[in-house]
Amino acid sequence: MAAKIKSLSSKIVFLIAVATLFSILFIFYVVEQINKEAFYNIEMEKAKLVLSTIEPLIAVNLYLNMNDRIDKLTEQLITNPNILSVQVIKDNKLINERKSKEFQNHVKDSFVVENAIFRPNSKKKIGDIILTYSSKNYKELINSYTNLLIEVLFLLVIFFLLFSLYVKKLLYPLRKIAKLLRGYSPDKNIDIPFDNQDNEIGLISYALNNMQQSITKYSKELQKINNQLELKVIEEVEKNKQAQEQVFKSEKLASMGEMIGNIAYQWRQPLSVISTGATGMLIQKEYDNLSDEEFEKTCNLINDNAQYLSQTINDFRDFIRGDSKPVIFNLKSNIDSFIKLVNATSKKHNIKVILDLDEKIEVEGFPNELLQCFINIFNNSKDALIENNPEDERYVFITQKIESSLAIITLQDNAGGIPEDVIDKIFEPYFTTKHQSHGTGLGLHMSYSIIVNHMKGSIEASNTTYNYNDKSYTGAKTTITLPL
Repeated sequence: MAAKIKSLSSKIVFLIAVATLFSILFIFYVVEQINKEAFYNIEMEKAKLVLSTIEPLIAVNLYLNMNDRIDKLTEQLITNPNILSVQVIKDNKLINERKSKEFQNHVKDSFVVENAIFRPNSKKKIGDIILTYSSKNYKELINSYTNLLIEVLFLLVIFFLLFSLYVKKLLYPLRKIAKLLRGYSPDKNIDIPFDNQDNEIGLISYALNNMQQSITKYSKELQKINNQLELKVIEEVEKNKQAQEQVFKSEKLASMGEMIGNIAYQWRQPLSVISTGATGMLIQKEYDNLSDEEFEKTCNLINDNAQYLSQTINDFRDFIRGDSKPVIFNLKSNIDSFIKLVNATSKKHNIKVILDLDEKIEVEGFPNELLQCFINIFNNSKDALIENNPEDERYVFITQKIESSLAIITLQDNAGGIPEDVIDKIFEPYFTTKHQSHGTGLGLHMSYSIIVNHMKGSIEASNTTYNYNDKSYTGAKTTITLPL
């Protein structure tokens, strides 16, 4: 019932009514019990008074064996409307008993009073007198008292009904104010009434109107600040984006510079072969010693090396061209292109690249950006291998596989691993363990951004210990996970 009551006035009246009702019922019960006992004691005293009055007369006649006189006395007692029966006992024998006409009708609503009969001028007991006393008066008193309490309770109910109406009237302004405040918002002003009343409700209405004006004022100022802050954030984000793009371009230009050096290194032998073959044919022709078979063999050799130079240019062009939109590409082919780009560097520093590749794995993304990641990771391994390992023990292992519908690519070296106190920071921007002249701290951060933001994958670094050719090695392991 209480859960259905919503207004404050109804709750107050309801709680007061419940508390008062329980209090009245408790008081009614206590008073009724007290009065019942008091009324009962009064009736009991009346019966005892009758016995104490008649007992001396009964005692004399009983002592003198004057049973006829006893019979007359009991007959007179029965005339009392409250006495239903009288019994006189001598030596445990009933010698006289009188019952009124109402005995059968009221015996259930009666109580029994017994008194001992003593010999005159002695304390020797010679018999007993027993009265059956009607409780009709007691019942009538109790009923009258109960009716009175019911009337009082009815009057209290009427009083509380009137009181509840009065409280509702008093709290009506608060209910109306609360209803208005439900629809309040800082951008919507509401007119709160009753602020002209000279009481607490008037003070509340006045304070709420002033508070509303202050909230509206501060809300507008806050909205203005938020708009300015939003524009500032957009501006700064754009600046950071441009700065990051510029840094990425710089990092890629640095990689391009290294690639150009690789190309120059890779072109030395093919250009030497082409130059030697062409010069040899001229000399042989001059001495008329150039056979058709030697001419064809030398031309094929020159063409093969020219094709190799052309493929190197294509690989470099694909790397610097960049990707405009994601495409589906073969992962092994992408790694093969990466190997060609770093092949000269690998040979120059005697780094052996061990491959374990699956030819069928295809992923969607930006192949040239993934190439850049591989180059950045390889360059870190290369620097660590040059610094820590002898030339005959420099390895980079590259594997790829499918696991739980994901493409897993790992690149690991045997350069001793990454220090544990910095391994969690290596993908942060501008973090580097190299001297400032040898590293910007952006290569791995750029790789992280490409894998996570562009390729929708993940990249993590760890240290690993493994066996290769029956020898144990420890190195850094980079794991790239890409969706298929």
